[in-house]
Amino acid sequence: MLEREVAVVGGEEVMAMAGIGKENNPRLMQNTLRLAACSDLRRAIIISLQTGKKPLSELRGDLGVSSTTAIHALRELEKDNLIFQDETRDYALTKIGEIIALKLSDFIDAIEALKKHEDFWLTHDLSGIPEPLLEKIGDLNNSVVSIHLF
Repeated sequence: MLEREVAVVGGEEVMAMAGIGKENNPRLMQNTLRLAACSDLRRAIIISLQTGKKPLSELRGDLGVSSTTAIHALRELEKDNLIFQDETRDYALTKIGEIIALKLSDFIDAIEALKKHEDFWLTHDLSGIPEPLLEKIGDLNNSVVSIHLF
């Protein structure tokens, strides 16, 4: 007998049947990671769509690419259910795409914060920083390191 799991997401009950659907296949996860993070264009599309749905012409202009190039990347993201094309032919993030976009943005912010002050991070003891704060390291993206000499 399969178990039913119920979760509340955004005020809606979402039911899932344990044992149905895609398994935790490392190849599927690697494919999604590759699609979302390993292409500047696909990553830019995901980030661009965070602000809402957009027609191909707007995406093309934002990204500075041809229709053919944009459509190829959009189709790859559609195949992995990260984006979809609505009835007006605008592109938008799926619910999964929205979550991946949030995590991707946070990851990019964290890298920028760490690289911006790389010497600081490499030379200071971070063991006293609680893990929940380390998880928010991207929030320091626009920070400034000041040195106080006493």
